[in-house]
Amino acid sequence: MGLVGILLGALVAVTYGTADFLGGFSSRRLPVPCVLVGSQLVGLLVLVGLVLVTGVGHVTSSDVVHGVAAGVVGLVALAMFFQAFVQGSMAVVAPIAAVGTAVVPFVWAVAVGGERPSGLAVAGVVLAVTGVVIVARPAPALSPVGVGAGPVGAPTSVAGAAEWPAPAVPSGQLTARPVPGPSGPLVPAAASPRARTRVVDLARAAGSGAAFGTVFILLSDAGHDARLVPLLVARLTSLPLAALWLTVHIVRTGWRPAVALRTRSTGGLLAAQGVFDTSANALFVAAAHTGLLSEVAVVSALYPAPTVVLASVVLHEPVGRAQRYGLVLVLAGVVLIAT
Repeated sequence: MGLVGILLGALVAVTYGTADFLGGFSSRRLPVPCVLVGSQLVGLLVLVGLVLVTGVGHVTSSDVVHGVAAGVVGLVALAMFFQAFVQGSMAVVAPIAAVGTAVVPFVWAVAVGGERPSGLAVAGVVLAVTGVVIVARPAPALSPVGVGAGPVGAPTSVAGAAEWPAPAVPSGQLTARPVPGPSGPLVPAAASPRARTRVVDLARAAGSGAAFGTVFILLSDAGHDARLVPLLVARLTSLPLAALWLTVHIVRTGWRPAVALRTRSTGGLLAAQGVFDTSANALFVAAAHTGLLSEVAVVSALYPAPTVVLASVVLHEPVGRAQRYGLVLVLAGVVLIAT
């Protein structure tokens, strides 16, 4: 693999992985449709600037159709992905989604493109599926060291009982309030509920991965002469749909965006997620247009790694020993599939 392929693949992996973490973190503080609208809006502005710099090229009706389809499917993928992050562990959701992202184009190439997979690619599918089975197993819920059995966060001493039950936290939001306990290290209250990822979140992760893989197929099938225009069309398609979803959410729940978005940190998270996500997509398209996709895919397939690392370091999300082995198998399988 050439140095250019390694560097470009690393950039794609880091930007995708960082965007996933920022989007997942934002989804725990804001409704998912709000996260989608904010990130898609910022992404659209970034894409407009990129198109002005790179030019329009030669755009056909087929390119526009591929862009519209990519926008619809991509929005569904992001919605499922961020919904899974709300209650599920990022360290579990991201690798499972990555398998679908790699397997769907793989199956498409074999069934429709007539390609014959290598032995390494077949081995990668087996490793990835095996890893998903291991990762999907529920990890034991965490509690402070020295605290007895019972509901997560429930005290077993008189000293801790005064603080029980903990104040209710709105669904999808984080709290830095520690779980009370008589001894041992304190565990953030937000980490414990996500020690067990629900079956529905695993299904959302798998579904989002399949949808992401479909988006990659649509973007790769678009004409190379169109440059970044299909990606711009995708954003122009997904943003109104996300805005419609947000409007329905506001009407049904009475949620007030002005109150939730009054802090700079919240707006900054959405802006950063939009920039990283759009940059990753643009890099991916650029790689396909320059003929480096085969090299870039090997490295960029590791995009869950930054998500898992950030979730572990920033949010202190627990990952069981067996799940760690499963994650290794998943990542190894994705790399083999990409080759």
